[in-house]
Amino acid sequence: MSNGRWRAARLSTLRWAGAALGVAATTMLWALPAAAATDSWGAYWVTTPTGGLVSTSASFVVPSLNCAGNSGQLGQNFGVVDNSLLIWSVVRMECNGTTPSYNFIVTVGATTFTENGVSAGDTVVTSFFQTATLAQATVHDLTSGATWVADGTPAGFNDSAVIGEFPVFPSGGGGQLQIAPFGHTTFTKCQVNGDYLGYGNSLEQFSLKEAGTSSPAISTGAIASGKDSFKLTFKHR
Repeated sequence: MSNGRWRAARLSTLRWAGAALGVAATTMLWALPAAAATDSWGAYWVTTPTGGLVSTSASFVVPSLNCAGNSGQLGQNFGVVDNSLLIWSVVRMECNGTTPSYNFIVTVGATTFTENGVSAGDTVVTSFFQTATLAQATVHDLTSGATWVADGTPAGFNDSAVIGEFPVFPSGGGGQLQIAPFGHTTFTKCQVNGDYLGYGNSLEQFSLKEAGTSSPAISTGAIASGKDSFKLTFKHR
């Protein structure tokens, strides 16, 4: 899938997902040259498996937010989603004023749960799989022992896997939140359909570039030599 087709498809499904969850899911896409590797939606790697999307998984250590001096609401999601945004397995991190918060979000279609049990410094596994009749999203916190699962209708095999950072839209409505400062974290054990991310088909890499800024706010690193890991680094807000 080309960058343009992926971005157009994502905007359409993002609006649908926002409507389904009762939030205003409006976002601004950048008109970028074909070779540009930044996006205003998130910081991530995406791959479209040959033969269809069956499963996706990734692990990471939840970074500490730096909410000092903040007076508004900031936030982002870390984990895995599918191209159609019907399946989410993420950790949501927010600054509400100077207070940081961390939650699990697992979603499959209309089934969605927001749960506690995760903290900064925890190692978390985010994953999903789908069959012809069932999709399941799971978050497993290896540090706290918490596990949460959502089941529902599959998104369809003609889909893409997305691993990295994704936007938060406030539950009361409004646009995409600006990101909360977090330092850096490394996504490890990244697999799609049981194989390492680096062997994926149609791989694309995007760093986050927020509106009104001239450089990436979150940089998405290259896939490491082991083929299953990459780093996200906070640059500025």
